[in-house]
Amino acid sequence: MKQASYSLNVRKAIVLLMGISFWFPCWADSGREGGSFLDLPIGARPAALGGAYDPLANDSYAPVWNAGGLGFVQSPQISVMHLAYVEAISYDNLSLVYPFSKIGSLGASFQYLYSGLVTGTDAQGNLIGDFSGYYAVASLAYGQALAGGFSLGASVKLIRSVITDVAAQAYALSLGSMLKMTDKATLSFVASNLGPQIKFIDQGDPLSTSFRLGALYRANERLNLVAVGA
Repeated sequence: MKQASYSLNVRKAIVLLMGISFWFPCWADSGREGGSFLDLPIGARPAALGGAYDPLANDSYAPVWNAGGLGFVQSPQISVMHLAYVEAISYDNLSLVYPFSKIGSLGASFQYLYSGLVTGTDAQGNLIGDFSGYYAVASLAYGQALAGGFSLGASVKLIRSVITDVAAQAYALSLGSMLKMTDKATLSFVASNLGPQIKFIDQGDPLSTSFRLGALYRANERLNLVAVGA
């Protein structure tokens, strides 16, 4: 009877958390963020879930989504992505993770967004030639499983942006955690892209910082219920 009651309470808590996470306000701050390309989802599965991947990220996407998930990685994994956007814009990613038996898991990721050639004009609209640019992020992550189904992780990022012959660079830190309450219920919290402004010449813009609370309930082998609030 106690076990059945506990299972029911866990389900109620997950449903409540999902409702709370949907209640959190989410918005886009277009034009005010530097490195806003960091908001673009990495991986087909995370993209298909609308970016609600934090409590599921115990795989090769953990360095990008939730370094806390590295504590539950069971085997070496690697993922490669190439995404062709409109015109000549492309987005690429290479991620890998490697678990060690006693000291946790290491992960690394490299993201590269290329603009393709863009037609340049002056203030009067006269053509002045084509130019291009790119955004790149190199990440190194570490995660460790602790007692009670809890895991913590961190990811250090080097962010570089280049537009024609002008470059900007910044460093960022992402912190992640994952709590496996039961075999079916998992909670997560991620503080992403904490760091100073990224600055072109004398113009600085804040990074795309976010704080996300997530919940996962595995209803069965084929159905996962996931909610992430920012």
